[in-house]
Order: sequence, then C-alpha cells, then structure tokens
Amino acid sequence: MTALAALVAALAGWLVGRRILRPLQRLTTGAALIAGDPNPEHRLPTLTSPLEVASLSDTLNRMLDRTGASIESTRRFIGDVGHELRTPMAALGMHLESLISHPGMSAED
Repeated sequence: MTALAALVAALAGWLVGRRILRPLQRLTTGAALIAGDPNPEHRLPTLTSPLEVASLSDTLNRMLDRTGASIESTRRFIGDVGHELRTPMAALGMHLESLISHPGMSAED
C-alpha cells in the first residue's frame, strides 16, 4: 500500500512539475528557434502565466525589438555612408587615372 501511495505521489509530482515548467519550455524552444535563424522579426511566444515567466517573455521581446531597431539603424547608416563616399572616391579615381595617363604633367596642373 505504501509503495502504491509513493508511486501515485511521484506521478502526481511529475505531472505538476511538467505543467509548471511548460511555459519555460516554450520560451526555451522559441529562443532556440531565434538563435538558429538570423531573421530579426522573430519573437518569443507571448505568455500570460505564470506572471514571472510572462514578464520575462515580455522583457526579452522588448530587448529583441530594440536589437532589431539598432541593426536596422546601423544598416541605414552604412548605406548612407557608402552612398556619400561614392562621389569623392570616383573623383579621386579620375584624378589618379589622369595622373597615370599623363606622367609628364606639371605639379601646377
């Protein structure tokens, strides 16, 4: 009889533990998907309970939003810098080609 009670208690404990840890498992699975995929649009699942896990999910998703915004801002900056440097680099290239094609050109020219 004691062995049966211990078995039932162990089974009940296992079931309760699984139910309690399910939200954390969902966050872990979502984080693993995000880590394996470079798409900055992915987010963790939104959870509502328990409150501590819901708060963690919300905080991590806000962090992912800020990181995505930072990446996008960096991409725009790099694109703008590349565009702004094209004209001076092209002019410099033309001057160098002129110097190479006219090696006897005076210093004043």
